[in-house]
Amino acid sequence: MKRLPCDEFAQALTACNNDNSNSSTLLQIADCGCLKKPSWDTAFICKEAEKCYKRIQLQKPPTGRGFSALIVSAVTQHVLTRTMPIFPQMHDHELETEPEDNHVIQLVKRIVKQYVKIRNYHWGKMYTAAVNGPKVRKQLSKLVLFKNQ
Repeated sequence: MKRLPCDEFAQALTACNNDNSNSSTLLQIADCGCLKKPSWDTAFICKEAEKCYKRIQLQKPPTGRGFSALIVSAVTQHVLTRTMPIFPQMHDHELETEPEDNHVIQLVKRIVKQYVKIRNYHWGKMYTAAVNGPKVRKQLSKLVLFKNQ
């Protein structure tokens, strides 16, 4: 949120009220009073990004170039072409900007890019763990020296 160009972005990303009805159980457990909860639109974009990520990952692994750009364009197109508008609170701010500099499109792309970055990091950790096999350092601390782990 520190790197966003305007305050309307930050307000659109987080929920404006403390209503816990649409927040997940994990967020309610992890919240110690200072956790910022995502807005409904942000959560919707992340869910759509996850669906698209899984669909495209089945076709090709996320190791190739252009994987994240493919997901960003697919999710952006899907989210912006639906009948219900995304980030309705930014409608007035959207009219103040140039058409080439549409803040809603920029915000959707930023959310999806960050989501794909986090998801690729997780995929890489799981892939590395599958390739390397189980770790024995915790179980066999003295024998680790002989296995070079």
